[in-house]
Amino acid sequence: MEILLLEYDGRILDAVWIERVGGTDFAAIGGITGPRRELLQAAAAWAEWRGVRQVFRHRTPRHLVAEAPGSLVPAYAATGFHAIAQVSTYRWAPAGEPARDRPAKQLLSDPEHDKIWKRFETRFEVTYETAARGITEPPASATWHLDAVEHPDDPLLAEVETIIERGLRASARPGDRLYRLKWYVSGSRIDPTRVGGPGQPRWTSYAYLVDEHVIQVTEDLRMGTFGNWWEASLCVFGQELLTHVDEELTELLGTVLRRGGRPVGNVWSFGP
Repeated sequence: MEILLLEYDGRILDAVWIERVGGTDFAAIGGITGPRRELLQAAAAWAEWRGVRQVFRHRTPRHLVAEAPGSLVPAYAATGFHAIAQVSTYRWAPAGEPARDRPAKQLLSDPEHDKIWKRFETRFEVTYETAARGITEPPASATWHLDAVEHPDDPLLAEVETIIERGLRASARPGDRLYRLKWYVSGSRIDPTRVGGPGQPRWTSYAYLVDEHVIQVTEDLRMGTFGNWWEASLCVFGQELLTHVDEELTELLGTVLRRGGRPVGNVWSFGP
């Protein structure tokens, strides 16, 4: 940054500062304290001569740019600047109370991460040591085989994730928090109503991994998923979520393995 001062009789009257815009051919006027043509002329001269030779040694700036409100435009124009665009400012005031937290967050040493883990393990009677046997599947649940998924980039898994994401977003309530959990690994939290849509942050959660158990669950534990890589299965729980994904997942993956924790399909029987 270069700061140029306009002085008179030992006093500073106004100032302008110039910044290099990294990775571009531009230098920019970062700010000016008053519409002084003398300062603008000095800034242009500095960028053309001193800036090129003394500061910007690795890449020569070809342009000096500035943003100016209407009151400053005449001073810039008189100095040789040309208007290339106009910017309109709008105030966005959506209905309702503003959100109090970010739509997505990585959880490292956050207390809420430990709390949701303890509540999930208690409710669904599962720990890291017993995860291979699965969770205690609630009455409103369905479990499908994912044995056909062989690698993380499998197109079939991508379809499953799309269905689950769409179902979670459709089932979410205002203020919901959806947690993604893996044992002994940092988790994450998203607001399903504020991610994944147009103009929103991308959806970062997922339902199944080919080499790790993974959980998605809302803060109130009413719905979510459990991806059991050992069994190669995906359990979806919560009536709201099931309503949105049951038919599509069955059409995609075939017969349901269990409903409410009880076998439904792929059951062998012996004897007369």
